Amino acid sequence: PMHVRLLSRFTSGKGVRQIINSQPVVLFMKGVPEMPLCGHSAFAVELMKYYGRAIKEVGDYTAMDVSQDELLREDVKEVGGWPTFPQLWVRGKLIGGSDILLEMHDK
Repeated sequence: PMHVRLLSRFTSGKGVRQIINSQPVVLFMKGVPEMPLCGHSAFAVELMKYYGRAIKEVGDYTAMDVSQDELLREDVKEVGGWPTFPQLWVRGKLIGGSDILLEMHDK
């Protein structure tokens, strides 16, 4: 996966929208895929690996660590209207967090 880390001074609601609209799949998470910082982010990464084998676009997702950047974290929450992480965005649309991902996987 491609990993991107933005500094707070470059982020804003506008910057977050630019990220989610310029990348086909974006996972805002706590930590990075190689070292998630919470169980929910780890679960999302495992699902991305699982589906990435079958769906190239999912396998080439962009992961962004929100744990070290409070402004980025707050901007992502505001743009998506979703209070928790991880958040999975596909083609500019919020899919949801790990609970939604689990529901989709179970179907």
